[in-house]
Amino acid sequence: MDAPCPTSSPCPVETQNLRTIDSMDSEAGWTQYASNEESHAIVSLVDGQTDKAVQIAYELADGGYVSIAKPLRPCQLFDTRGIRFHYKGNGAPNTVELKLVYYPDLQGRRAYFGVMRHQATDTKDQWIPMDVLYTEFKCWPDTGCNPEDTLEIDRVQTIDIAISNKPAKGDVPGSGVVLIDNIVAFR
Repeated sequence: MDAPCPTSSPCPVETQNLRTIDSMDSEAGWTQYASNEESHAIVSLVDGQTDKAVQIAYELADGGYVSIAKPLRPCQLFDTRGIRFHYKGNGAPNTVELKLVYYPDLQGRRAYFGVMRHQATDTKDQWIPMDVLYTEFKCWPDTGCNPEDTLEIDRVQTIDIAISNKPAKGDVPGSGVVLIDNIVAFR
């Protein structure tokens, strides 16, 4: 099922080049997931780069993950080229994942498109941006898309941010903290 997205009326724009997806001044609407009991997180609201930020205090087992996900409003990504958020962290260096998830298809599959930044969680408590063009998002095979498929933003229902342990990429299991602030779509 495709997302209902009129082509003539984009969502409100906060500034000429940025559209707020979530200011992260609240935990409202975010759902938390973990791969198993050995990998878990505590999600809370803390002081951020501007106003508040969502903090993920995590413990990751080898190969584990924790994530937060939130539905997007229809057309929130319309007429934009990518997504940016700011984050800072410390602790065990692990992977930051940004995923966009489609509405379920007729078989109930929800295609995932994602970008990973390995060993990126430990920023030495410095705020850094993560800018990702839609052309950088790659299909996650076996989720309802094919490796050669390109992201179609009008089919995206959910945004998902995960902290994962990828041993083959040099990540280190253990504990850490990541703060996420100001998620926007940019033109």
